[in-house]
Amino acid sequence: MSVQALKRVLLGTPIPTTLARHERLGRLTGLAVFASDALSSVAYATEEILLILVLGAALGCGRKAKPEPLRGAFSIGSLSSSSR
Repeated sequence: MSVQALKRVLLGTPIPTTLARHERLGRLTGLAVFASDALSSVAYATEEILLILVLGAALGCGRKAKPEPLRGAFSIGSLSSSSR
C-alpha cells in the first residue's frame, strides 16, 4: 500500500478547493477556539509531573533507595504545592 493510499484511508478524501474557503476559521475565532487548548495543557502539566514524581518516590521507598532523588522529589513537590 502506498503512502498516498494509506493517507486517504486514514484521513479521507481532501476537501475540494471550492469548499475549502468555507471550512476555515477566521483569526479571532481560531484564536478563541485553539488558545484554550494550550492553556489547559500548561495547567495540567505541572500536576501530572508531580504525580509521576510522587509515584516514583513511593516506589523507591520500598527498596533501598538513595535519599537524593527522594529529596529532589520532595522539594519539587513542596514548591509545586506552595504555588497553588
